[in-house]
Amino acid sequence: MARPTAYLHIGLTDSGSASLGHALDLHRTALLGCGVRPLATAETSFRAAVELGWQHRAWGYQRSEVEGTWAEACRRARRSGRDTRAVVVSQPQLAGLLRHQAALAVDQLTGFRTHLVVTVAAPQGQPGAGSAPDLVEVLDRWRPAIGDPGRIHVLVAPRVDRRRALWTSFCELLDVDARRLPLRVARRELHPPAVPTSVEEHGRLTRTALGWIGALTTSGYDVRGDVSELLPAGMPAGVPTASSTRSVGLPGVLVGRP
Repeated sequence: MARPTAYLHIGLTDSGSASLGHALDLHRTALLGCGVRPLATAETSFRAAVELGWQHRAWGYQRSEVEGTWAEACRRARRSGRDTRAVVVSQPQLAGLLRHQAALAVDQLTGFRTHLVVTVAAPQGQPGAGSAPDLVEVLDRWRPAIGDPGRIHVLVAPRVDRRRALWTSFCELLDVDARRLPLRVARRELHPPAVPTSVEEHGRLTRTALGWIGALTTSGYDVRGDVSELLPAGMPAGVPTASSTRSVGLPGVLVGRP
């Protein structure tokens, strides 16, 4: 009998990733009927991430309040029965785990083929100051724990209707029909993100995006979506023009599709 699969969705936080955790909670019963068991509620998975990352003091917990949360969730997953072909957890705080902490999280999933799922959108905001973690750094920390890069899935969020698009891609990965599990999306979420406000900001975000695109297209990861969506709004999709690359000090780079 084939081992069941465990899908760990770890964000990133600026990609609309929180909606996936909410959708898993909303459609828990329907997912169980499809053989997919959410590993933990959003609250439990958050406490597990706090435990694994030793962030309990920063979040106002006593260590005893979070100790063993992840191990217990994994034990319940192993007892889930033959009708379960996959377990899944969505928790953006897991993206912040260090390499040894990520390894510990995966080690607890004994008996499962563990896959990592990362959702990513065009970079925004200043580095640090509460912005999302850097995509390449997160993948570098988690890759040793996962091993096979083909079991690392990167879902690229489009500029428009990103939450619904990410949920559809996530359901495809889980082999369930997203049309049977509708995602509630507010009207305001159907608009693209704002265009960078200055040439300097546009250049910085473009350099970050091109670094991400280069890493994704040479990594062996399962990349789903159009990587040109990672370029900041206002930048033509595909190939940066000669004038734009000169203005921000970039070499001419061909941006391909996955």
